[in-house]
Amino acid sequence: MRSGSQMPNASLLASDYDMLSVERRWIVTGTPTRNLLGLSLGENSAKGARLETKQTEFDQDDYGSNSADSLPNEDPFDSSPSRSQTPPFTDIESTPARVWTKHDREDLGKLGKMISHFIAVPQFMANPKLVTTHVIEPLLDPKGPCPGAIQVLNQVMEANMIRHRIDDIEREVMLPPLQQEAILLELDPYAVKSYNAMQAALAINAVDSQRIDQDYMFHPRNVDALQTTIKNMSQVMFWSSDETLFGVDEMLKNSSEFIRIASKRKAPPEDLRLLDEAVRHIKLAAEDPLWRAIQTHEDVPYRVTGLDKRLFKAWTRTPRYESEHNGSFIGFIHSDRLLKMQDCVIRRPLISEDDFITDGDNVQKNDQVLRQLYVESLKGKERRSTSKVRPHEDEINAGLKADDAAKKARNPETLKEMKNDLDIAMTRLNDSSDDDEIRPSRIAEHSSTLPGGNILSTSLLGPVRIRSTASSKLNYIIDEVLKYAAHEKFLIFSDSELTLAHVAEALELMHIKFLRFTTQIDVRLREQMVLTFETSDKYRVFLMELKHGARGLYI
Repeated sequence: MRSGSQMPNASLLASDYDMLSVERRWIVTGTPTRNLLGLSLGENSAKGARLETKQTEFDQDDYGSNSADSLPNEDPFDSSPSRSQTPPFTDIESTPARVWTKHDREDLGKLGKMISHFIAVPQFMANPKLVTTHVIEPLLDPKGPCPGAIQVLNQVMEANMIRHRIDDIEREVMLPPLQQEAILLELDPYAVKSYNAMQAALAINAVDSQRIDQDYMFHPRNVDALQTTIKNMSQVMFWSSDETLFGVDEMLKNSSEFIRIASKRKAPPEDLRLLDEAVRHIKLAAEDPLWRAIQTHEDVPYRVTGLDKRLFKAWTRTPRYESEHNGSFIGFIHSDRLLKMQDCVIRRPLISEDDFITDGDNVQKNDQVLRQLYVESLKGKERRSTSKVRPHEDEINAGLKADDAAKKARNPETLKEMKNDLDIAMTRLNDSSDDDEIRPSRIAEHSSTLPGGNILSTSLLGPVRIRSTASSKLNYIIDEVLKYAAHEKFLIFSDSELTLAHVAEALELMHIKFLRFTTQIDVRLREQMVLTFETSDKYRVFLMELKHGARGLYI
């Protein structure tokens, strides 16, 4: 079986497995588990984990001197254990306990089904509950794994898994060079204010909380909330908005009370300084009218120059100018509005300014109606749901954006165009000789032709120029695609549907053809997408959620 991480529920196919007449059973997968952390199953990772643990121990006064003389004379890793088996994990238990979550339970359950049902290890096949009682439950104790629980899991995995590490493979197979580069980007000033507002809220919570029991943000029971917070911080560093302004007004209103309580508790000086710094950043964001206006919509705002002020006011959601602009007018317009402006001019090339302004006003009204309908639909789902957790306003906005992007990806016209391009590409490949290669010049010629380009240049939007966005990461992605798309193809992964929606909208705005791999599209069509991207000159970018990297895709 290939791609064991996507193995279906074993109970549905257990009878089919038993009917197989085979001598050996194997599961080949690069990702047997998606969420299990801290297992250090490879030799290098195990060595690093133990060295890190050892270093932590010797850095603490409770463990004696910090001098080099206190270290063991012999390195336990010099024995060079066999490359075909994973070394023992004697120091894993000394690492700080991590409370395992429901996601870990899902992976452990999946691993148990692989071992008990498909591979049919005799001990576990005779009593499938052994995996639950002796492996899973000891790991999922609310206070952290029971003593020896991680070691038991490691022993079970070592007994049934063969891991091929990169070092092992490169001894026999010369892999193509892989270049990895870390790009350091500065956040846009408006993204900085959002990020600092979120950080300020965390700082105030940390100082104001009792730091005991569940009031402490790092309490084991808060692990899900903490992971959500980290995810939100990551999203802000790409782009994220919040109609509640990240709570800056409420925090600014209560800032004096926060400081008074901290002083009454005799908080240390560093906590008081942290509070002062948090309040300062909250005030900077709360008093910026343009930042506040940007937060009204989830789309990434684009800086636009050369647009008449009357037209700008009719189409923008942020009728305020950027404070630092030189001569030519600069304002923000969200990407969805820019797309509608382009579409309006392409459909009506000779449209007058007054009619263009009227269309902009109508778009404003329609957007408000659609948003209200979406919110009402969520409320209907909420009434039917048994969950007591209500979605936050920014979650509603992000959901609307992600849903809109998914609808575009599975739009019948989009899929029909994709299939037509696949047919053309396959015909071309069949007609060509075996040594015939795709010429970059043909790709460049195709990618330089923008639909509606001539119409836009002679229309009301002719003088308009789209500059940078408020997302430095999106700016970098678009710059790279525009620079290399004529000769290269791009795979863009992200674990955020909202981020991919932002990238998709930017590519659409720049008239760059792309495909998006999503679970909301039929499996057969997804396979065609991969083949289309491989063979067609037209599609230069493939957008994919990170979780699909484990689905056995070969591009």
